[in-house]
Amino acid sequence: MLAGVMTAPHPTDTYQGQIIHHGCPVLMLVYNGWDDVIAGLTAMQSNVQNLWLIDNGSTIDRIDEVRQSFPDVRIISTGANLGWAGGYNHAISIADAEGLDTVYLLNSDAIPRAGAVDQAIKTLLSGPDIAAVGSMMLHHNGTRAFFDGDWHWDNKQATPSLREDVREVRTIHGGGFALNLSAYRDIGPFHEDYFLYHEETDWCLRARAAGWQLLVDCKSRVDHEGEGSSTGFNRLYYIARNRFLAKRRGIALRDRKESAMSIIEYEYLGSIGQSHSERIAITNGLIDGLRGRFGQRKTIYPAMVTAPLAALLPSVFRLKRKLGL
Repeated sequence: MLAGVMTAPHPTDTYQGQIIHHGCPVLMLVYNGWDDVIAGLTAMQSNVQNLWLIDNGSTIDRIDEVRQSFPDVRIISTGANLGWAGGYNHAISIADAEGLDTVYLLNSDAIPRAGAVDQAIKTLLSGPDIAAVGSMMLHHNGTRAFFDGDWHWDNKQATPSLREDVREVRTIHGGGFALNLSAYRDIGPFHEDYFLYHEETDWCLRARAAGWQLLVDCKSRVDHEGEGSSTGFNRLYYIARNRFLAKRRGIALRDRKESAMSIIEYEYLGSIGQSHSERIAITNGLIDGLRGRFGQRKTIYPAMVTAPLAALLPSVFRLKRKLGL
């Protein structure tokens, strides 16, 4: 059984008929993506124990099914969709109140390989100034690896950075990571105004600014295939908008214009090869990023505004890059 690193055995107590193991819980947030969750719980039965399932205001109720099939899973309900940050902040506050020192955050469509959580927790506890340790996220049947903002492994060809078992990074992929609650108390909770995507990026940047370390342990591996309950337009919108907002937060006013242009260029170069409708979603996100809009998406901008930008800017930035400008 995989249970993180436990300093000493503790008795168990009962919570609504379920078993709570005192140690490092694995926190999994769910909003309606029950098929992924149930498939993941089935696959993880031999690899993970002490799992907390946080129902983030799902409109589809399959809690009883989960409770019956997985009686050892602790179920926590937020009562409303609080977004990624709000849902995890809610669960972490419970862990903190119960005197826990570490938690492991796991996407609802991610499955840790054997020993992955133990390995991440072991590395987290190896130094007093380590705020979080990310797992290496494996996509596409393990042929691509992702952990800190860039692909580092394509078709099983590791880049030089992956030749180190543990390496320091600027940010950690939110799909699976161990979190030091001492650092969480010091830095503060995840900012809930992003609503979805890049909340962990913002937190990582704050952690580094406060002098904490962020590591990735490449021996801790998690299979992660999809994007959970967020797909299509909203996924692309929030990723583009929140990456923009997270990277600009804390930047001096005099540097913001240059930063904004580099982020916009990055997003549009990354959109080359995507459909026009996908670039429309990215454009909506960038417009709201420029306007400093956080929270849930409120509107979709008229096509007469977004369509020309989505059609022209990827080619403009590609030409700029080709000319070395």
